[in-house]
Amino acid sequence: MNNIINILKEVVDNGVYIVKFSSVIGINPTQNKLIIPACENLLWIRPCLVVKINGLDYKVISVAEDNSSIVVQGIQQAYIDPSLTDITLNKPTFVHGTVESSNIVISQDCIDMPIIYFYEMFESRKMPQDNVIEYIVNNARLFFVVDYDEENWLTPEFYENAINPMNNLVDFFIKGLKKNKAIEDEYILKTGYKTINRDKIGKTNNKKLQFDRFLSGVELIMNIPIKRINCKCW
Repeated sequence: MNNIINILKEVVDNGVYIVKFSSVIGINPTQNKLIIPACENLLWIRPCLVVKINGLDYKVISVAEDNSSIVVQGIQQAYIDPSLTDITLNKPTFVHGTVESSNIVISQDCIDMPIIYFYEMFESRKMPQDNVIEYIVNNARLFFVVDYDEENWLTPEFYENAINPMNNLVDFFIKGLKKNKAIEDEYILKTGYKTINRDKIGKTNNKKLQFDRFLSGVELIMNIPIKRINCKCW
């Protein structure tokens, strides 16, 4: 039987967290800034995030509301290379288990953001022997979250810095999940999935999901269909 934990971890580990772009469309050498057109999913790029572009550090200054472009500012170099082609982000941290045990990991200061947390409270539905799907994980809950500023963030900041970027990451994760050899992607295409904006996850009055960290992002709820191993069902 394919293990759901291993499948989800594989999807996260195998993701290529690079945002590619065709060319730089604006340069401000006096301020060391670039305007970069976005060619694909922006993942969790947001204002103030430090990103790697061709091995050099840049700080994200702003992101267009329609995700069409971003403005970055060089941190180390005095000269800006206009031939830059991609932005590299770190791999998200995948965490699973009970809230109590996962909280030990999530509350660490050095943990890489964002966090993808799989809440291991789900039911599995076995399928008939003649079905290509072995079992379906019903109502699996995954949380895509980042830190938030407890004192200074208002509603617009939650959307700009956490909810919108994490929705981008959800889209990226779903694409990776459907490509995984253990997943029946047609089932996902037909049944869809649900997302819920969660402006505050950690350190709130939500007793069922309490983390010792100020976290914000998106909850993904979906049924995950697991294929049979070496299936000859048809």
